[in-house]
Amino acid sequence: MRTIFKLICQAEEKHKELTENQSDKETRIILKKFDLYKERIKEDFTHGEIIRKINIDKNQALLNSFFHKYNHLDLMNRKNFFCCDLTRTNWRMIYTLVRDQPSDTQYILCFMIVDHKTVKNRQTLFNSGS
Repeated sequence: MRTIFKLICQAEEKHKELTENQSDKETRIILKKFDLYKERIKEDFTHGEIIRKINIDKNQALLNSFFHKYNHLDLMNRKNFFCCDLTRTNWRMIYTLVRDQPSDTQYILCFMIVDHKTVKNRQTLFNSGS
């Protein structure tokens, strides 16, 4: 099976923004960790923390609104989300998995790179295993 890591939605925008502005140490750390996790996740897609289904269910309308905004209607109502912390306290990347049976391809779709303060302001959407 072939595995492809792809940036979509807000993650694509945020990654571009971070790449274009690497003037501070935190941004460089975020990008370095992102590249590290990108490779680890391609080897083991469950490397990140599982986001609990109760948190997904609680925030399904918010998620659906997010995917609708970015015209990824195919991702609405999904239940398999993972996250990886990109810095010790502030930043995380959030992704989901999609398998294309006919081509035997596993897609790792990173859809959000966000700081914890932003997440907190948007309810409890991406609280993981705790």
